[in-house]
Amino acid sequence: MVLFLDSGVGGLVYHDAFRDLRPDVETACLADSKWFPYGRRNPGELQERLCVLVERIHRQRPLSAVVVACNTASVVALQALRARFSFPVVGVVPAVKPAAALTGSGAIAILATVRTAGDPYTAELTRQFARLCRVTALGLPELVHATEAHFCDTDGNHDAVRRVFREEVLPALPEDVDVVVLACTHFVRYRGLFQEILGSAVQVVDSLEGVTSRVDSLVREDGTAIPRSGEELPTLYHTGEISPGYRCLAGHYRLHRLDVPGGDP
Repeated sequence: MVLFLDSGVGGLVYHDAFRDLRPDVETACLADSKWFPYGRRNPGELQERLCVLVERIHRQRPLSAVVVACNTASVVALQALRARFSFPVVGVVPAVKPAAALTGSGAIAILATVRTAGDPYTAELTRQFARLCRVTALGLPELVHATEAHFCDTDGNHDAVRRVFREEVLPALPEDVDVVVLACTHFVRYRGLFQEILGSAVQVVDSLEGVTSRVDSLVREDGTAIPRSGEELPTLYHTGEISPGYRCLAGHYRLHRLDVPGGDP
């Protein structure tokens, strides 16, 4: 089974994209809602938390791969997970390299959590792939919360997210930015909305296609992924209470509460 994990529902976008590509592979999601958002955790406790969660699910349903569908968790805990488990662990990191290739003005903005925006790993990505660019990394706590809370809003009814984006993002963007990187998986669901607000002069990029293709390659190379049986819905494990914002998920996933002893907020 391929597991997609996140602190909330952002990972569902990556899961669903992979499931569309490989409907024959058994998959599941983990929304660590009890610890949302991961950005307020220190690295050590987050690394241990993710290892415990993955181990707990792996004991129930053997995993062939894990996708850390959260930029903050990838930046902080990817190496710890790879050291603990023998199966492949794929991370999601800011798409700085493709952004640097696309920019004409040389000005790039990274939209992220506070942790991802300020982490040395993000700075190192910038140094490696965009050292000749002017990169503005924005930590956006209000937008993270809005995109989680309003995940189930119907298309065309994203007024709350639209308002937060205009209030938190637009005033902080340098005028010459022509490429925006969505460096939080929660934001990817709203790529079309953000593109609409920013206008055609700005290109919006994310890691969705690259991550999906990478997982597909790993599954094909390994050959041990468990085929999906029939039309059974994928499992969405969650560690906290299902909030009203998750109401649209009940017909698309089998919701399963994952009780993890210790480590409470």
